Parts: sequence; C-alpha cells; structure tokens
Amino acid sequence: GRTSPVQIFSPMIYLDVQLAPGRQFTLPGNYSEQAVYSVTEGLLIDGVPLEQHRLAVLNSGTEVSISASGTARCIVVGGEPVGERHKWWNFVSSRRSRIEQAKLDWTEGRFAQVPQETEFIPLPSEPPSQAEQPL
Repeated sequence: GRTSPVQIFSPMIYLDVQLAPGRQFTLPGNYSEQAVYSVTEGLLIDGVPLEQHRLAVLNSGTEVSISASGTARCIVVGGEPVGERHKWWNFVSSRRSRIEQAKLDWTEGRFAQVPQETEFIPLPSEPPSQAEQPL
C-alpha cells in the first residue's frame, strides 16, 4: 500500500524484499514484465532455489511465490512497456534522431564526465545498422 513520490511514465514495480527463514509472499502477475534479483542466498521462486546474484525473468502475467529457506533478500522489478526503444552502443531512445544527436554530442565532448573517470572511450566504428538493436 505504499507509493513513491518519484514521477513515473508507465505502471511499474520496484520492491526491496527481505524475508526471514521460512517466510514467503505471493507476487501477483500484475505487470507484463517482471523479474526477481537475488541479493542473497536462500531465495526460492515457486520452490525452486534462485542462486545469489542471479536475475529470474518471470513469465508475463504469472503469479509466483517467493520464499526463503534462510534469511534472504531480493529485488523485484517490473512494469509495462513504455513504447518502442532503439539502442545504439550505450544510447537508448524512442527516437532514432535523438540517438544520432547523442552520437554527435559524445564525439564533441558535450556529455558530462563520469566522476573519478579519466578514460575517454570513442564511439564504436561499426556502421549503425550493425550496432543498432531494437529493444
């Protein structure tokens, strides 16, 4: 029943779940895309152990039981698609023209530098048709 003050642009879920040994909860299949990331050992999804530091992508709209064989913690993420996205190298956008602008901005140094990072990585040399991937 809690909500975040963060503005979102499509329905989504983000939970930090901490379970005592033997406890469980049911995650309803409310979203078309959902996943569970195991922060610790001792996590089970529908009775099947999920290794520590693994991501389980759930079937769309499927309710699952998340339980703990020991003290366990996981992150649940999911939501509804926000529309078509295009990816080229490290750039993702709903508009191909924005990716082209980002490539130019990167080449001309208009991106803020990552704190404590000194290395500059140039754009990949392959043509966009090979680097672009629909999401």
